[in-house]
Amino acid sequence: MRQLSHSIAVLAVCAFITLLSGCVYDGISTQLAYAVCERVAGKILDIPFWTEVFREKKGRFPRDYAELQQFVSRQTGSRVQLEPYVRVDFAMLPSGQRQAECYFVADGVTNKSVMTWGKPKQ
Repeated sequence: MRQLSHSIAVLAVCAFITLLSGCVYDGISTQLAYAVCERVAGKILDIPFWTEVFREKKGRFPRDYAELQQFVSRQTGSRVQLEPYVRVDFAMLPSGQRQAECYFVADGVTNKSVMTWGKPKQ
């Protein structure tokens, strides 16, 4: 088990370095980084990961969740489907962190989940 954890960590570091190095075609490096993140953390990182990729490429937050979904579909050739949220509101917090408020319906009740990521400004 320990060796598996070590292998995953090494793979994640290699993927991250590849992504930063720019030595690989941009689309491939993004897909490689996503594959590693999804394998390690599951789909919980979809919103932060793809929001950051979107911001890097477009210089802004997505206008709405539909725009992010369309972007992800184009980037991955429709291989990645984001969770079916009813609405997602994106924001840059005063601390410099990014936030997504995700709304979804379960058993007829609208629920809200808030994700915050990024390092706060010092």
